[in-house]
Amino acid sequence: MKNVEQHFSEDLLITQSSNSVRNYSYLIPFEILIDIFSRVPARSIARFRCVSKLWESILGSPDFTELFLTKSVARPRLLFALEVGKELFVFSSPQPQNPDENSSLVATPYKYFPKDFPINICPPLNGLVFLQDLKRKLQVVYNPVTGESITLPEVTATTSFKRSYFGFDPISKKWKVLYMEWSRNGTPKSTYVLTLKTGKCLWRKIQDPVFPHTPRCDEICINGVLYYGASVKGSHHYTIVCFDFRIEKFGRIKINGDHKWTLFNCKGKLGAHQYNLWGYEKLTLWVLEDAEKHKWSQSICILPSIVYEKNMIVGMTSSGEIVFSPYAGYLSNIFYIFFYNIERKTYTRVNIKGFEEFKHQFTLVHTFLDFVENIKFPIFLNAFSVFHCNCIFQYLGVHHYAAWYRQEELVLYVLEDAGKHKWSKSICILPPIVHNNKIVGMTCTGEIVFSPYPCYLPSPFYIFFYNIERKTCTRVNIKGFEEFQHHFTFAYTF
Repeated sequence: MKNVEQHFSEDLLITQSSNSVRNYSYLIPFEILIDIFSRVPARSIARFRCVSKLWESILGSPDFTELFLTKSVARPRLLFALEVGKELFVFSSPQPQNPDENSSLVATPYKYFPKDFPINICPPLNGLVFLQDLKRKLQVVYNPVTGESITLPEVTATTSFKRSYFGFDPISKKWKVLYMEWSRNGTPKSTYVLTLKTGKCLWRKIQDPVFPHTPRCDEICINGVLYYGASVKGSHHYTIVCFDFRIEKFGRIKINGDHKWTLFNCKGKLGAHQYNLWGYEKLTLWVLEDAEKHKWSQSICILPSIVYEKNMIVGMTSSGEIVFSPYAGYLSNIFYIFFYNIERKTYTRVNIKGFEEFKHQFTLVHTFLDFVENIKFPIFLNAFSVFHCNCIFQYLGVHHYAAWYRQEELVLYVLEDAGKHKWSKSICILPPIVHNNKIVGMTCTGEIVFSPYPCYLPSPFYIFFYNIERKTCTRVNIKGFEEFQHHFTFAYTF
């Protein structure tokens, strides 16, 4: 098996012609190909899909995506989201199971992260991350591995205090988003749920009553249940709000304490750490043993100063080690995290390399444990751009947004027979100058028209006409928008 894997090294796959690769593929049994592909990094899978139609079919099959996800769960990774200014950069590295003292890991960036995406990131769930900027009314679900994303439909807000939460139900295997609005007195006013599924995504208003509260700390979703800390008006104590995404019902869990909590996954149970204002070296951990009886177990340990100073808890590994990470500051040459073993009362420092380009820049670092690389992304109706394909014949044309790692590939579908659900498909390779633009339609002469995504308007504004047959591109400058120069603008081109 090892020799076969070496035979299919990435360098060989890239340098061989498509015919040679196809011949090799036919010589190797399907099951062995599946096994080989399941062992390579996820970013390589993205490149291999472009090798041939056979490989694209294999790598996109449900059997392979499920196998790859299963193996990814067994080899979790660390996910780092770096806020630098108004931009977000996403990195990943292997997650050590039993790290050695002064060991090092290399964090590699995911190829593309759109600059217009929100930077408020929620903990990843089953390979997807949720980003929100409710001031801009922008909510995005994003797969860092494939680069695919979906922008959620807007919710007409009636108040300024609002928040969305991301969840995944492992039983139904569905991602959901909970959207909440609060009145000024802390009473939840409106609650909506959106299920990510094939077809049109719609917000559904739920009627389950919610007790008055104000959210006070970050959230976590464990086994399909959302948890976040909140304060209740007239009380000095915190409470834990829970929402079951499967049955879409709210609940609350009592917990002692009047300070902010850090919530984390403690081997499948809800864990909570309360900040001690009188001495960070005292680590007090609570684990929820019975939600219905509000029963918690408690453990206390004394941390060494090197672990607790300027670091915060970001989670617990499956082996029971607490992980500490710096949150904000000017990055030095080496970024690091600590693994603290509660039973042995020992710690291990692990250096993280790969952030050198942000050296001496003030950076907020979000560190997430147990990130699972998922190469499968639900296909939504929202992910298609619909247009007239040649106005003379009035055919329906559909363009599927290619993943960010395949911006050069334009895939067009034309509806030939609606009664028989018959589509024709064509693929062409776009020049780099057209990348990062969106299709707005097709002219009567068969030219695809591209226009920039929402951005700070350049001067002049421009659109591209791409001729599919001649494979030529023409840029046309549009004057008249000078007053909006340097303003972030949504430009709708028809």
